[in-house]
Amino acid sequence: MEEELKQMIGMNLYKDIRKLYTQNISKREIARKLGVSRNTVRKYCEGKCILGEKVHCNRDDSVLTDEVKEVIQGYITGLQRNMVLRVENPQ
Repeated sequence: MEEELKQMIGMNLYKDIRKLYTQNISKREIARKLGVSRNTVRKYCEGKCILGEKVHCNRDDSVLTDEVKEVIQGYITGLQRNMVLRVENPQ
């Protein structure tokens, strides 16, 4: 993962990218001038990411199979039993 993706881009840098883009400066030139990757410039110029807006992930929930649900339910049931035992028999 790129280092800049680990850090949140600042509002001033975001504004600089957008300003230069509206002046018809190439994305490559903007990246060079500001010292960021072309991918970062592209992301903010093309509107794929708007600073301050949370990105929602449309993830496939297929990892939550019936088998996984059963395991989770087993843990929940076990925790509930332990809680009842502790309430009934405090130490």
